[in-house]
Order: sequence, then C-alpha cells, then structure tokens
Amino acid sequence: MQVPGGFAASLGLFEAITRDLDGPETAGMTHAQLEDELTGRGRELIRQLYQDHLDLRAVREVRAAAVVDTDGLERTRIERGRARAISTIFGKVVARRFAYRGEKLADLHPADAALNLPAGMHSHGPADRSRTRASG
Repeated sequence: MQVPGGFAASLGLFEAITRDLDGPETAGMTHAQLEDELTGRGRELIRQLYQDHLDLRAVREVRAAAVVDTDGLERTRIERGRARAISTIFGKVVARRFAYRGEKLADLHPADAALNLPAGMHSHGPADRSRTRASG
C-alpha cells in the first residue's frame, strides 16, 4: 500500500541539502568543510528516512485477529499508536505500533517482534558495538 507523502520529510531534507550545495555558501567550502557538512546532514537524512519508514509501518499495521502469549493467554484489548523510542546508529527514532493488552498481563507488541527490536532502547547496532568495545 502506497501512503501519499510517506517520505515527505525525507524528501524535504534531501531537497534542502541539494539546494544548499548549489548555493554560494558551499561554493567556497574546502573538501574537509564539505565532508563535515555532508556527514552531519547525511546522517540526519538517513535518520529521517528510518523514521519515515517506521511511520509508514505504523500506518500500514493491521490488527491481528488474536494475540496470544507463550502461556496461551490472549490479549483482548488493543491500543493503537503506542510509542517506543529507539536509539539507532543514526540517532533517535520513534516506533508507533499496536499494543495488545490483557487484564494484569504485560502488553504485547507484534510489530516489535517483526522489527526484531531488543528489549532496551538501543537498536542492535549500538548495543552490539558497545559489547564489542567492552570485550575488546
């Protein structure tokens, strides 16, 4: 399913970067200055692409007919748009998804499983790198 304007924020950032690169301020920049400028703005563009993608997934998420945990306990209520912050190698993003709820039961988020999100805030990228640094 195409979502109109699904990557509008990313496209806006890309257009701003190309407009600035075409402008007089960057015409006088050195190689190192251009690298610095593009490193920061490029990382923000990639972070925004990630966020736009997560937003599309949230819009496209379809309610499951039944959500049951490993003990066979069903979640009978649903809350749409539950937000979760994720710290990625590009910066922080927010994943919005369905929360399946049950009386005195922990909420379940199948979209988290589909993304293979870790239990904590940090994506596998930063978490894996910190473990590698600690063991090295």
